[in-house]
Amino acid sequence: MAEYKTIKGFKTQSLASDPSGPEGQVWYNTASAALKYNTLVTAWTTVNSMNTTRDELGGAGSNTAAVVYGGAPGDGVFGNSTETYDGTSWTTAANLLNASAGVKGVGTSTAALRIGGYGGPTGSYKDWTEEWDGTSWSAGGGMATARGSSACFGILTAAVTSGGYTPGYTNATEGYNGSTWSSETAYPTPFAAGGGAGTETAGIVIGGGPGSKTATNHYDGSTWTGGGALNTGRSSGVSSGATIPAAQYSGGATTVNVTVTEQYDGTSWTEVADMNTVRDEGANNITQGTQTATFFAGGHPPSAGTRTNATEEFGPGISTKTVTVS
Repeated sequence: MAEYKTIKGFKTQSLASDPSGPEGQVWYNTASAALKYNTLVTAWTTVNSMNTTRDELGGAGSNTAAVVYGGAPGDGVFGNSTETYDGTSWTTAANLLNASAGVKGVGTSTAALRIGGYGGPTGSYKDWTEEWDGTSWSAGGGMATARGSSACFGILTAAVTSGGYTPGYTNATEGYNGSTWSSETAYPTPFAAGGGAGTETAGIVIGGGPGSKTATNHYDGSTWTGGGALNTGRSSGVSSGATIPAAQYSGGATTVNVTVTEQYDGTSWTEVADMNTVRDEGANNITQGTQTATFFAGGHPPSAGTRTNATEEFGPGISTKTVTVS
């Protein structure tokens, strides 16, 4: 014999407020007089903030095991603080050997590379490289071209950095083998503040300026070739992706700061979601992240002279929708 629930279905609950889950839950909200349901979406979620407020910082790892370092906690102030992230909370760790902003990085939470930046009494651009082993920093080989805000991809023992401020724009590209840098094929045009994703022999540079800031260029270890253009041209966003088809570019600045997030399939970019906090110059080059598991830490909100320690994670979550009848 058929059960009543099979013939008539379940009764829809009447609730005064919206529940946070689970996916597929349906209810009638008595306060808004609306039928609602929960569905699974991929979006940005605000999580625990960093301990140190700053922008222009470097980072490496994934959204469950990451390290961030350096940056500017204030105008004309150069930071050396390091923090690790376990997917829930931030922990203060050993300082960089050299304080600076405009830092970039690649690698994992236990094998990261700090690349360039600017600092010191005069704020000059640096050729500094430092290596992180999960506990402490040690000096690595210096770059041939001192620079800050370059685009980077790869891992500690096989990294590429391209472009950056010197303080003018450069298109110089260098590769790192775990101990020394060597010159490689120059980027098509001088630029700075672009993103990077992928590996030493299959990487991309995303956006950056000057110019239209929509460019994507692929690198195979010896040759640069053009890729798909960003829908929203910008610089100083946060990039992620261990492979080219897993690349993502979020936030950044056009003439104003934006919250746009775009994902790359190896050929073209698609806009997928907006961040909760408008900013640029956050933790960059999280090259071990994926399109469903990355984060944006710190950065520069639109207001002049301000920094943030806000952190957001990008991934699956629950969204409440209202049933509409037309």
